[in-house]
Amino acid sequence: MLRVYTGRGRLLQAALSELLRRADARTQLVVVPKQLTLQTERTLLRDLNQRGSFQIQVLSPERLCARIFDAAGQPEGVRVDDRGRVMLVRAAVRAAGENLTLYQGAERRRGFPERCAAQLERIRQAGVTADTLRACAADLSGTARLKLNDLSYILEAYGALIEDRYQDGTSEFNAAILRTREAAFLRECAVWFHGFDMMPPTLHGLIASVGAVTDAGLLLPLENDEHARDFDAFLPMFRALEQLSVAAKRLGAPMERVDVEEDAADEDASHEHFREPPEHSSPRPRLLVSVPPRKADLRRLERELFAFPAEPSAGRAQSVQLALLRDPKEECRFAAALTRRLVRQRGWRWDDVTLLLRDPDAYDAPLRAAFADYGVPLFLSSSRSAARHAAPEFLLTALKALEKGFPADEMLALLRTGMSPLSDDEADRFSNYIVRWGLRGNRFLRPLQRGAQAELDALEPLRARLAEPLVRLRDRLRRSQTLTQQLTALFGLLTDAEVYSKIQARMARLCEANLREIAGEEGQVWNRMLGAMDQMQALMGDAKLSMAELRETLTESLSAAVLKPLPQSGDAVLAQSMDRACARPSKAILILGAADRPVNDDEGLLTPSQKRVLSDFAHAYLGPDDADLSRLRRFYLKSSLGMATDYVSLSCPLSGSDGAAQRPGAMFALIEALFPGTQTRGGVAGEPALERMLRSAPGAALSMAGRALCAEAEGVPLPAMDASALSALRRSDAPAAKAGLMRLSQALSRAESADALSPAAARALYGALGSLSVTRLERFAACPFAFFAQYGLKPERVDPFELNTKDEGTFFHSAVNEFLLRSMDDLGELTAEAAGTRMDAVSDLLLDAMRASGPLGDSAVALAERRRLKSTARVCAAVLAEHMRGSRFHTAALEQSFGREDGKRALTLPGGCVLEGRIDRIDEWRDGATDYLRVIDFKRGGKSLKLSEAYYGLRLQLPVYLAAAQRRRDALSAGVYYFTLDEGIVDLQSSDPGAVEAERRKRFRMEGLMPSDPELLKALSPAPAEVLKLRTTTSGAPYKGSVTAEESDYRALTECALRRAEEHLSRIRSGECAAAPARMEQSNPCAWCDWHKICLFDDRLDGARARRLKSLQPDEAMLKIKSESDGESREKL
Repeated sequence: MLRVYTGRGRLLQAALSELLRRADARTQLVVVPKQLTLQTERTLLRDLNQRGSFQIQVLSPERLCARIFDAAGQPEGVRVDDRGRVMLVRAAVRAAGENLTLYQGAERRRGFPERCAAQLERIRQAGVTADTLRACAADLSGTARLKLNDLSYILEAYGALIEDRYQDGTSEFNAAILRTREAAFLRECAVWFHGFDMMPPTLHGLIASVGAVTDAGLLLPLENDEHARDFDAFLPMFRALEQLSVAAKRLGAPMERVDVEEDAADEDASHEHFREPPEHSSPRPRLLVSVPPRKADLRRLERELFAFPAEPSAGRAQSVQLALLRDPKEECRFAAALTRRLVRQRGWRWDDVTLLLRDPDAYDAPLRAAFADYGVPLFLSSSRSAARHAAPEFLLTALKALEKGFPADEMLALLRTGMSPLSDDEADRFSNYIVRWGLRGNRFLRPLQRGAQAELDALEPLRARLAEPLVRLRDRLRRSQTLTQQLTALFGLLTDAEVYSKIQARMARLCEANLREIAGEEGQVWNRMLGAMDQMQALMGDAKLSMAELRETLTESLSAAVLKPLPQSGDAVLAQSMDRACARPSKAILILGAADRPVNDDEGLLTPSQKRVLSDFAHAYLGPDDADLSRLRRFYLKSSLGMATDYVSLSCPLSGSDGAAQRPGAMFALIEALFPGTQTRGGVAGEPALERMLRSAPGAALSMAGRALCAEAEGVPLPAMDASALSALRRSDAPAAKAGLMRLSQALSRAESADALSPAAARALYGALGSLSVTRLERFAACPFAFFAQYGLKPERVDPFELNTKDEGTFFHSAVNEFLLRSMDDLGELTAEAAGTRMDAVSDLLLDAMRASGPLGDSAVALAERRRLKSTARVCAAVLAEHMRGSRFHTAALEQSFGREDGKRALTLPGGCVLEGRIDRIDEWRDGATDYLRVIDFKRGGKSLKLSEAYYGLRLQLPVYLAAAQRRRDALSAGVYYFTLDEGIVDLQSSDPGAVEAERRKRFRMEGLMPSDPELLKALSPAPAEVLKLRTTTSGAPYKGSVTAEESDYRALTECALRRAEEHLSRIRSGECAAAPARMEQSNPCAWCDWHKICLFDDRLDGARARRLKSLQPDEAMLKIKSESDGESREKL
């Protein structure tokens, strides 16, 4: 006998408990979905007031099938799970390949085998054959026709693969249905099916077949009154009941429907649980159950939600809350704070609260963090793919590395898994070597050659240990003749790398850190990996697979395997997806993510409309169509809200995890219509009461205290709730709160003594500083901490072994220098073509060397980079020749070094520190008895000399170079200049080649501090405006306002630069190393600083420590420089 107990979802758990309480002495089998077995066991034991029971057994449908097979005989074929089905689908698509159009070769697409397996399972459960698919396709056109045709061939190939060999989910259920009459144990049991809503046809068959041989009951969440105003939301369940009725008739199971109804509070307690209904009601028996009382507005919410016509309440809801939060993180904090308040104020247990999530994956991390801050235990019931775990990633990455020939990216990924033979520290060190020296390919299998000998001696053993198991795997796979041998080779890799031991060690560390839920997942990984390989061996035959097929098949199999979390506490908040109805009554239901956005309803290959067409043609149920999906979502939501007895909250973040704006979903409008006057809390501006609640727990207040402490330190008035929360933290006696607040306070108010070394420590760190480069002084001027990090701490910087800006700069410097060396005698006489040809020869020599031993290889990208570098160098050569055409100056020195070798002429600072450097180019001109020189520095990126930066000591290079050149040559200055080695991006509307070339050459005009003397400008070039970034009058004089200088100005500039160098040196020797970047206008040295992640300078916290420098106009800066040089003013900087 099959009895179907129908009623609102909130009544069914109580109905099951009542039925079991009144059951006879037979074994009671309770069959629930696999993910609900543990939860159902706990609920039943609590409801029945039992600590354990041998009479009541909770199991999944799959376990029931296994019990039937044990009693009535095993079906032929090997049982396969989701992983096996994916493998078989891959094989079926490959076998049907020639007949496929749309899905030909689709087995190699990521995710396709899983989706195809899900679609085939629905088709087979509905009893649809390949012939039916082809017949339906004949009546269609376009994509739908191609899909059904292809699916018919895949279904045919899949059926041929599993016939008499394998049992998948569908064939397993069908085999169990055929054996129920022979399973004698069923006659001694009563079987209850609970927690199912949208049941596939095979489950209908299993329930009906059990009902044909013993007493069986199904508890179905279906409204009993078909005239109810909200019955439309229950239509999917009504159709499920109709399909079950058809299956029951087919299998000879007598079926009876029983209405489950709530026992009225004023009814006599001695009533019979089964009683005949009044004459005006449905002529079905009733089961009356007692359930916890609910708030009046929650009863109205369940009754009126999605009802037509709905009957609004006279006032606002007292037990329903709507909230708008800024983003998902704040929404999770809100849920945690609300849960904490409800439990503490009302004396509830944590498991009296249930969270329903629109997108569990997106909410996973912020939920865990928020609930930890508020001290609320949480259990997230979502599972994750085994392929995302470190151990499977190690196995799959090793296979991919072998397949691709050991590329650097895969080897780095292998080291990041933490499962390689190297320790974490060793893996980091060897990863740095791989990046720095571009290690790739078979170089991983040979002794290391690049780098210093000490580094090679330290890292060669690491390379050997990493390569050893990979070489063994390669050799074993090469010798393998069968799939079994290939899988044995993979297991050998896991053994050689001691992966199992590493998993156990990770589990121990997670348990020590009290992360037992994650540790439980770790414990499942090893079995999932071995299970995937076992199924491959059982399903794929013994033919050897290619490396790509082996990796792809294993990847799909491990992606289908899931790691399921296990609850670590009997009292924790449950968080689950909204994609199914809440299975247990709760005092409070909190729905998160109730935003207006599309939902991915189906993971199959057919769209809802295509499924409807096929369902109508085949007279079979293939799953919900668009209308049913909409009803199903409404049913899940309505049933879940009906489980709440005391409180309901809906929240929506106004921006998603990606930052995109979101609007509240339709549920907000529906509830506001049902309960006029209901206020929505929160919003972008926040709400004082809500903000106070968000700060109600010490852990949560600590996470927000940093901003308040910073504002307090800067004298900014605090909002009332921040001040109150900070005050409460300071008064708290909790050790965690005290320690956390102390750490924050220390971080925000670092003592000045921490920003300076003692002079003795500075000397020990930097040495005697007998010499110092201008570049280092400029680094100190920009930020003392950056100087300390780079030249004191000297952290190892790892640059990728690829063409970067530093390599390009080295190439251009070398190319220009070599070109000028070869053109010392005829530079001004070269035509653009001749200059380009000469530069091409230089470039080829340098680029060939970079290709042979440097980062420039033979790839298509490398060849394109080579062409770009040669083209830019060629333009540089032409411009250099053009600049010297008609000039009275000639190149006197290239790469001119200065320093101690200059003897008495050296630039020596107090304490004996000699400034040193190398001047890229010095040009000279003798005018009678007077010598003039100009200093040119080669730079990339359009660098310019700003007099205000020179005044503050931020730009010393050109003035110091000029001072060094003049001391050595006793000459007057004809200016200091930057020659740009890269024209950058040419933004020009014209496509005329001549215009583009003219714009390119215009970008190469030199910039710097030029002489104001028109005659000297003409000596530099007959057309100064074409060589220098300078506008001149028709007489050749600079326009008024141009940045030019006289000889006295140059002398004042060099003297100022040497004074600034002296000041910087004194501060370095005193031990100054504060994170105090120099800021002027929009310049921000932190933006390009390599060491920003070390100092962690934050404008919001450390802004007051920055050196704010006033920007000066050129004439104002020069006036200050000259005044200081004349001794009239010595301003303290």
